[in-house]
Amino acid sequence: MSTSDIKINKRKRIVTKTIRSEFLNYGLVEREVHWLLKLNAESDRFPEVVFDGGRIIQTRYIGDCIQRDSVPFDWHHQMVEILEVMSYIGVRHNDIKPHDILVKEGRLHLIDFGWASSIFDKIPESWPDGLGGIFRSPKDTPDDMFSFVKSVEYVMRYERYEKNDLKPLPL
Repeated sequence: MSTSDIKINKRKRIVTKTIRSEFLNYGLVEREVHWLLKLNAESDRFPEVVFDGGRIIQTRYIGDCIQRDSVPFDWHHQMVEILEVMSYIGVRHNDIKPHDILVKEGRLHLIDFGWASSIFDKIPESWPDGLGGIFRSPKDTPDDMFSFVKSVEYVMRYERYEKNDLKPLPL
C-alpha cells in the first residue's frame, strides 16, 4: 500500500512526496512535518523539511534505499542510535520497511514519518491495518526495533530490494 508518489531530484538534492488523494484525510503531511522538525532538532539521521503544503512535502535528499551491498558493518549500532533519538523525542514510526531506511556514505537514515505517533498513543482504529506489511511486529503494538531489524535482515538476504517486488520473508 503506497500512500504517496515520490520524485527524487539528486541534482537539486530534493525529494518531493505527494500524498495520494485517498489518504488525504489521515493528516500524513502534517504528522510527518511535525515529527521531522522535532527529530531534526536532535539528529541529522532524518530528512530536513524544506517545504510543506497541501498534499506535498519536500525534504532534503539524504541517501539511497538500503541494499545488501550498502548495509554498514555497524548497522545495528546505528539503528540503536536512531531509535534512541526517536525515544527521546517520544515518537514511534509504526511503519518501518526497507525502503524507509536509507544509506549515505555508510550512515543510516530513517524516512517516511507520515504514520508516526507519540509513543504514548494507541494507533487509531481508523488507520489501515497493513502498516508495516511483512515487517510488522506480531505484537498488537508496532515495534520499531523489530521492524527495523527485519527490514535490514530482509535486504541482506536478497541481491536487490525493490519496493514493489517483495519476496517471501524467510523465517
